[in-house]
Amino acid sequence: MKIGKRGIKMDEKVLEVCFQIITYVGTAKSMYINAIQLAKQGEFEQAKDRIKQGEEAFVQGHNAHHSLFEEFIAVYKRFEEGK
Repeated sequence: MKIGKRGIKMDEKVLEVCFQIITYVGTAKSMYINAIQLAKQGEFEQAKDRIKQGEEAFVQGHNAHHSLFEEFIAVYKRFEEGK
């Protein structure tokens, strides 16, 4: 990630993290929807399992987002310092 006169330039790493976020959060959403469907069918143990899987995927998405935010802060600090 670079900061220039036209703003922030995204590099391949940033794009990769963006796709990770989309993938993980999409997986979490799918797990939650599947959990609702299973619960409607009375399959509560399987529904709980899907919720757990959804939470794990959501946390991975959160962690990917957090790493992107940390990278942005590091780049911004270097920019402010004139490096």
